[in-house]
Amino acid sequence: MKLIILILHFLSFSTAKDITTIKFIKSFIVNDNKPSTLVFSLCWTKSIQVSLVKEMSEMGIKASSSKYLESTENFQEHTVLFLIDLECPNAAEVLVMAASKQLFRLGYRWLVLTNDIDDEEKNISTLYNSPVLADSDLVLAKRSGNQFVVVELYKPGLNFTMQTYMRGYFDNTLIDVRPHRELFKRRRNLLGYGITMANVIQDSNSTKYHLPLEDRQELQYDAVSKVCWVYAKLAFEMLNATPKYIYSYRWGYQVNGNWSGMIYDVHAKKADLGTNCIIFRDRLDMVTFADKVAPLRMRFVFRQPPLSYASNIFYMPFSTNVWLGIGVCAAVCTVTLYLTSKWEVKIEKNPCQLDGSIGDALLLTMSAVTQQGCFIEPRRAPVLYVTTLCTIKKEKIIILLSEINYYFKENLWFLGQFHSASPGGLFAFHSVVEPVYRRIQDTFQENEKCDLSEVDFLNNFDAFTPMRKDSPYLELIRVVYKQIREAGFKHILNERFQATKPRCLTRILSFTSVGLMDTRPVLIMMLYGIMLSVIIGVLEIIVHKM
Repeated sequence: MKLIILILHFLSFSTAKDITTIKFIKSFIVNDNKPSTLVFSLCWTKSIQVSLVKEMSEMGIKASSSKYLESTENFQEHTVLFLIDLECPNAAEVLVMAASKQLFRLGYRWLVLTNDIDDEEKNISTLYNSPVLADSDLVLAKRSGNQFVVVELYKPGLNFTMQTYMRGYFDNTLIDVRPHRELFKRRRNLLGYGITMANVIQDSNSTKYHLPLEDRQELQYDAVSKVCWVYAKLAFEMLNATPKYIYSYRWGYQVNGNWSGMIYDVHAKKADLGTNCIIFRDRLDMVTFADKVAPLRMRFVFRQPPLSYASNIFYMPFSTNVWLGIGVCAAVCTVTLYLTSKWEVKIEKNPCQLDGSIGDALLLTMSAVTQQGCFIEPRRAPVLYVTTLCTIKKEKIIILLSEINYYFKENLWFLGQFHSASPGGLFAFHSVVEPVYRRIQDTFQENEKCDLSEVDFLNNFDAFTPMRKDSPYLELIRVVYKQIREAGFKHILNERFQATKPRCLTRILSFTSVGLMDTRPVLIMMLYGIMLSVIIGVLEIIVHKM
């Protein structure tokens, strides 16, 4: 009889214990307030597991039993909540498997149940030796009677001891004592763990000396790397991490299937992040990218030459057919003026009016086309109408020519003309623009800075910070980088280390010199005019003698 009473008492205690555990799990999920898919590996009786699934179903939560959690690929990472019980014999095996599959990383959540036992027990020791790093969201719930003490576990680095932080406690009701619900705010103290950055050095080996000192010396060399290092070091200090660095001598490219430079260093876990680099499609397979720090703009930089160096500025705005059309229009206007002036001469004569000759008509037409005045002009309405029409057409042509000339001045690409870097010659540099502008600020005169132009040949995206895809500090760095930028430090660092395009302050005060190259088309036209006038004069003499 006593044996029966003892068995009944044990069964009632066991049932109460299981009901309390399921109630705690429900309270934990509700308090988390996140979309959840429960994946559990438990050694509980089948009836208790069925009760757990039923309770989850009533909450609208999918629950799945998977002995070794093989089916995690079928779930979205941010919804998965793993549930294990350290009292189960296979708990250590599950933890080892989870570590091999990187299931402790950001996105997955863990709820680990245990009794309030000695930490030296096998399964708890396996848990404390697992790679539960700064981005892990693992909760250990220790049960004592009908109460649970809930703590968070994480390591700043693999070689650190497990850190425990109070999350709350459960006594029929879950009390959450976290100061912040955001995981980032609870993990931003890395307790001095070293984070390594790969710095690209391409311009000068002296950068290896000046970069860690942050002395702003020789800013013409590797300015982007220096800005990124100071920016990253500030982020490390905000995370209470120890700054470490290595040097890479290339950005990183794939040759015959093998990667080199900074991309290889980050992917091979030699560094956690690197200097800003341009995003290429094949690089996305190796690394991920955080925030933009320093602009990496590659341009053709050159002093814009006068239009006369590129082409005949008087002929350039129109095609040959347009010029022929203008000539035909001028001829039609000349003939029309000639005929109307003949009619006007028959009515009246005046020293300042057309005399009815083809020469006067041509002179008036050319004066209108070239915007030059003429002492002769028509008097009667029909002739005046023809002259006004020609003048309007001429004004339209001039306005259109000016607009097109402006367009060419702003948009023509003169790079084909840059073939010599000799003194006085024309040349262009294809480079990261910041060091070029720094040298220009030191060497160019103020009026020379007004002619600077740049052309984006590669048309690339902005450069971003590469990071290892499985880095436990990825989310921490992303958030801290954004905080630094929002505080205005990004702009300050770029202003301190990088030179922007020099501003033109003397364009209005300076004079533009005109050389023979600028007036060459005019001089050639004058030469042709003189030759033509001599020929016409000779012909007139011959006609007069005959």
